[in-house]
Amino acid sequence: MSKQPVAGSLLGIDVSHWQGKIDWNAVAGSSTPWGAVEFAYAKASTGKGGRDKRFVENAVAAAKAGLPFGAYHWLKPGQYLPTEEAANFVAAIQAARAAGAKVELAPMIDLEDKPASTMGNDPQAVVDYADEFAKAVKAALGQTPILYVGSNYAKQYMGTKVPPGLPIWVPQYNKPSCNYDPTVAGPNKLNAATANWAVWQYCSKGKIPGISGDVDLNALRSDRIDAVGLKGRRVALPSTTRGGAGADDKKKADDAGGSTTLYAVGGALLLLIIIIILALQAG
Repeated sequence: MSKQPVAGSLLGIDVSHWQGKIDWNAVAGSSTPWGAVEFAYAKASTGKGGRDKRFVENAVAAAKAGLPFGAYHWLKPGQYLPTEEAANFVAAIQAARAAGAKVELAPMIDLEDKPASTMGNDPQAVVDYADEFAKAVKAALGQTPILYVGSNYAKQYMGTKVPPGLPIWVPQYNKPSCNYDPTVAGPNKLNAATANWAVWQYCSKGKIPGISGDVDLNALRSDRIDAVGLKGRRVALPSTTRGGAGADDKKKADDAGGSTTLYAVGGALLLLIIIIILALQAG
């Protein structure tokens, strides 16, 4: 049976209008071969004025389902000013929040689009573009963005560099079938730009209740949950993952049960004494 790679990691998904209408209650309450979904991202915007037609709908429904939710922007390096793209992204998030969504997770920069020819094949120009976009978004939202970028993209277009201070979300499909084992520690092809990854998009063909068709699956390292702004796990790890209940847990349960019994007996004795005293006084 398929399992989530990277032992202890948190399962997250990312979607866009391509997934159609999503039943977020089903997503939030689902049990999958990779574990329970603990967070989700959806495409909010692209370029200077593009918006995903289902973003507000997804954001509001995910909030009602109680699922931690974040937004991503498809960056178009060199086609616009980075501040123009940032303004569009921030406005999309603010519109969703005004409609009742939380959109509480760290904003994500999706860097996949080939840089425009106006950038002159200058790797540093691409790095600077992403950096300026990230700074503008952080200034507006107060959150450090996370950068989605592949190792090959970073090597080909960015000189194997990324903007300083941004956590990395790296796509790489070791097993396109999504059939992993928890002992897999991470992507097998990294470089200087992606080595310190926080989130790994490990499959694009996941099947999640509430979503028609395929969906991207992601592993968030348990020691890097701050990278996406999570406060903790939404779903507790099963006892088998934690190593079982063990003697200490059983002793705590026994102690708790014993204390409850003692309180019940003590209360009954106290009530009996009060009744006896009242009876004597009446006599």
